[in-house]
Amino acid sequence: MIDNALSAGNPIPDELAPRTEVRRQALADGTANREAAKPFPAAFQETESMGWIPEGWTTEPLGEIASILNGYAFQSGDYTDTGIFVLRTKNFDANGLSSRRSDDVFLPDSFAESHSAYLSQPFDFHLVMVAASISKTSLLLPHMLPALRNQNMWCFRPKTTFQSRSYLNLAVQKKVSEVMTWASGSARSFFRKSDFKAHEILVPSENLLIAFEDQVGPMFLGISNKSAESENLASLRDTLLPKLISGEPRIPDSEKL
Repeated sequence: MIDNALSAGNPIPDELAPRTEVRRQALADGTANREAAKPFPAAFQETESMGWIPEGWTTEPLGEIASILNGYAFQSGDYTDTGIFVLRTKNFDANGLSSRRSDDVFLPDSFAESHSAYLSQPFDFHLVMVAASISKTSLLLPHMLPALRNQNMWCFRPKTTFQSRSYLNLAVQKKVSEVMTWASGSARSFFRKSDFKAHEILVPSENLLIAFEDQVGPMFLGISNKSAESENLASLRDTLLPKLISGEPRIPDSEKL
């Protein structure tokens, strides 16, 4: 939007001076992507909580745009060999996604009704809010469903009035990084839900949120499809490789080859 402000001759905050000079040069040499800039405002407005933000955007408490849902302390005595997958913090990968483990646990199908408040949805964003793994985040991909949330995690889910799950997930991820940058003491040992609900989130216009979701949503769906394919191939490998090594599979007429 700096490009738009420059083109319109609108004032730009001093705090953005270094970036403004870079964009001014891009406009001069023709490398600026003017098409990409069109949806963005051409002016800035100053806010108390975030300083200068694009005109027409707002800052909203996280609790106003998202529900923060708890997990549940399921009992190991209820675990079964098959059924509904239980998402645990140990399923959170360093790449920000969730994946299956060899020691995954499951619950009877009846838990889908008796504990429906803890059922996951596609692309739910999770945060470990206590203990050694505090601040670890994970996106739950659709191919891992159905799943139930275990304890020691929160799930961030957009309220029905918010137009982009992808934007919310990325905004929460950024806010977690900010919190861990300035947090100290007990704030690094556990998070308070009331604090997170009060954290301000920068919210674009509704039209821009919809356009963002239209562009980014399919990218996350592609990640999900590739992840599902990778897990299927890994399972096939783990099934066939021991048999191949042992020589168990026989190829008919192999002597003729």
